[in-house]
Amino acid sequence: GGEVFSLTPEGSGKTYLCDADGNLLSNGYYGVMEVRAYEDGYTLVNQLPFEQYLYAVVPSEMPVSYEKEALKAQAVCARSYSLQQMAGKRMAEYGAHVDDTVAFQVYGTQPRSAATDRAVNETKDQVLMYKGKLAATYFYSTSCGVSSTMKEVWNAAKDVSYLSGEIQGEKKTTTDLSGEKAFAAFLKEGTELVDSHSPWYRWKTRISGKELMDTLYEKLCDRYEQEPSNVQIRNKEGKFFSGRPETLQEIQSISVIQRGRSGVVKCLEIVDKDQVIRVFSQYSVRAVLGNTSLQYERKDGSLAKGLTILPSGFFILEKENDSYVLTGGGYGHGVGMSQYGANCLAAKGKNASEILSYYFPGTQVVKEQNSDRQQ
Repeated sequence: GGEVFSLTPEGSGKTYLCDADGNLLSNGYYGVMEVRAYEDGYTLVNQLPFEQYLYAVVPSEMPVSYEKEALKAQAVCARSYSLQQMAGKRMAEYGAHVDDTVAFQVYGTQPRSAATDRAVNETKDQVLMYKGKLAATYFYSTSCGVSSTMKEVWNAAKDVSYLSGEIQGEKKTTTDLSGEKAFAAFLKEGTELVDSHSPWYRWKTRISGKELMDTLYEKLCDRYEQEPSNVQIRNKEGKFFSGRPETLQEIQSISVIQRGRSGVVKCLEIVDKDQVIRVFSQYSVRAVLGNTSLQYERKDGSLAKGLTILPSGFFILEKENDSYVLTGGGYGHGVGMSQYGANCLAAKGKNASEILSYYFPGTQVVKEQNSDRQQ
C-alpha cells in the first residue's frame, strides 16, 4: 500500500462515507478511520473497541425488533464468531482483522439501536466455548425445520458434534432425509416445528425453460471461475472432472442426484444435448439456479423477489411442461442457529443461554477476560 492517513472524529462523532457529490454512502462509523492509498483506489480500515464494533454488527445481522433474549444470543454468536475470524488473519495484508460483508459479518449496514446496544452490553465479554475452545457459532435467517452440518453444506473436512443435522422441534430428533421421497414428504408434512410460522419456512418458485437457457450457462461459468472443483463435466470415459462447460444447446433434464441427511442439495446434474454437467455444494447450486427475476411465493402467501441466489439449498425440483418448479424451505445455509427460530424460542420464554444450548448443544457461555481489545 501507499500513503496512510487517519481520521479521528471529535468526542462521540462519526465518520461518514460520501460520493463525489456529497451524497451519503454509509451510516456513520465510530472510532478511527485509517485511509490507505493503493494504485487502483483506497482501503478504509475502521479501528474501534471490539464491543463497539459489535454495536454495529448485531443490528446488521438480526432484526432489532426481535426478542431481547434472541438479540443477546446473537450478540454472543457475533462476538465468538468475530474472535474466531480475527484469529484467521485473512485481512492482515490490509492491516485489518475482518471485512464488513457476509464473508465475515455484516457491519454497519443498519443504524445502531438501543435494543441491540443493550444486548451487547448485557452479554459483555461472553463467548461460546466447546471443550475450552471458541465454538463455531454459525447462524442464518430461517430453518426449513431441519438443521445441517458443516460437511454437508461446505464440504468441511470434519464435522463438530454440536453442529448436527436434526429436526428442529421442541425436542430435537434425528432422521435421514437424503432420499428424494423422504425429503419431499418432509417438506409437505405439517408438523409444528420451531420455525413453522416464518414466511420463509416454505417457498415455491418457477423457472421457465427460456429463462434457464438465458442465464444458466453464464452462471455455470461464473461458479467454475469462483470454485472450479464445484463444476464438473463428464468426459468420454464417463468420468467427471473439473472444467468449464460448453455453451448449452438443449437441456434434456435437471435433477438433484445427491442430498445430505438433512435433505440439503449436495449435487445437481444438468443433462444437455452433448454434455453432462454436475454442480456441487449447496451455495453453487443456489447460485446457478437463482436469479433476481424469480418470484417466490412464501408460506404466508406473500411474494418476494430480487434474490440473487435461491433462498436455501433445501428444495425439490419438478418439471412441469417447459418449466421447473422448485419447492423449498428456509433461508440461508442451515448450519448452527436459525435467527427466526431463536426469536420464537425467546418468545416462548427461553433465555439467551438456553437458546444457545438448543442450537449448539454441549457448548458453554464463558466470560472472556480480554475486554479491552481493539477491532
